[in-house]
Amino acid sequence: MKILQLNQIFVNIILLIIVLIIGLNSYYSFVHSEEISKNFQSLHKISQSLTEKAGNPDRGRKILQDANNVTCLICHIVPSINEPDQGKIGPSLEGVGSRLTKTQIRLQLLNPKSFNPDSIMPSYYQTENLYRVAKSYVGKPIYTAQQIEDVISYLYSLKSK
Repeated sequence: MKILQLNQIFVNIILLIIVLIIGLNSYYSFVHSEEISKNFQSLHKISQSLTEKAGNPDRGRKILQDANNVTCLICHIVPSINEPDQGKIGPSLEGVGSRLTKTQIRLQLLNPKSFNPDSIMPSYYQTENLYRVAKSYVGKPIYTAQQIEDVISYLYSLKSK
C-alpha cells in the first residue's frame, strides 16, 4: 500500500515538473515573440533613410577615413582603402555590401548592440542611454544623419568579388 502511495506521489511530481516546463516554455515563447515583434517594428522604421537626401558613397568613404573623428577603421579593416594601421578588433568590412542590406548596415551604425549585446562598437547616431561616452560626444551623435547615410552608401558599395 505504501509503495502505491509513493508511486502516486512520484507520478504527481513528474507531472508537476512537466507542467512547469511546458508553462515556462510557453511564457518564453510569448515573451520572445513580443520581443521579435518590437524588433521587427524597429527594423521597419530603420529601413527608411534618416534623411530626404540619398547617401553619397564618395562622401561616405571620406568620412570613414577621417582621422579627426571616430571612424570604422579604428576597429575594422577595409583592404581596398590604402590606410595604414587599420583595426583588427572587428570583422573586415571588405564585401560587407554583399553580406548586409542597407537596412542592416544602418541598424549596425545606429544600434550595434541589436546584433550583439556585448558589442563594444559605439552607436554613431544615438545620444541617449549610452555609457562611458567621451565628454566631447555627450549629447551629440558621432555622425550626422546625412553622414550616416553617406557611410551606409559607401559600405553598401563594398561588394564581394
